[in-house]
Amino acid sequence: MKRRNLMRLVVVSLGLGLLWSGAAVQAAKPKVIELPSGAHVVYVPSDSPDHRYAPIVLLPYTGGSAQDLYRWKYRSFFNQNKRSDIVLILPPVAGDASDYETGEDWAETVEEWEEELAETLDEAAMAVKLDRERVILAGHSMGGDMAWALMQRKPDRYAGAVIMGSRCNWRQYGSPEKLAKRSVRVAFSVGEKEREVRRKGALSARGVLEKVGVHVRWDDMPGGHLPAPTKLFSEQLDFVLNKLPDVLPAETIIAP
Repeated sequence: MKRRNLMRLVVVSLGLGLLWSGAAVQAAKPKVIELPSGAHVVYVPSDSPDHRYAPIVLLPYTGGSAQDLYRWKYRSFFNQNKRSDIVLILPPVAGDASDYETGEDWAETVEEWEEELAETLDEAAMAVKLDRERVILAGHSMGGDMAWALMQRKPDRYAGAVIMGSRCNWRQYGSPEKLAKRSVRVAFSVGEKEREVRRKGALSARGVLEKVGVHVRWDDMPGGHLPAPTKLFSEQLDFVLNKLPDVLPAETIIAP
């Protein structure tokens, strides 16, 4: 935990740029709130006082935080395609190779994040009204592995996941059946040139879910170890939130 707290301090100090310079144009963009923990929430304010947002928790990848991934890949898309149905929740902590150096390290990391996300969601709920029945996890690489593991460990907490370029090697007895019972949905995306260990792991995870009746979307993408392109990421969110058809062709090819 000491290492993670130190990483938090570093990432928070670097991540304040997410609040964007150029405040003069801020009104034209989604609202960003920095929480006391350093996490950010990004959303389009609603006129309705009863409006509740589906929380999309973006998770860190190796060498970067959710805030880094948002800046690098998705900020411009969500600036231009404002979605009032979701709130993006971006924890400040970066992923590190030491988080999964051994199986014991990975188990400890997953347990820490389980606690951290529960606290972050409670904190975010103080700022924005959340629909806690529709919490979605999303991540690339280590973040996707984290989303998969957390969903397996606590199938009652999450409504689905968007998993990008991850091997998904965590297994939890009885969890797939619980996910199916809750009508959870999961979207996978894998680069055509992705390492075979990740592709095989994701395919295995897909098979585990489909065997028990979980609705799964699978997208093959051009390139290698990369997060989903912006438009595809938004479509995957729609699928997981049950806004798109249940089944797509097995090997859908998505252009960047």
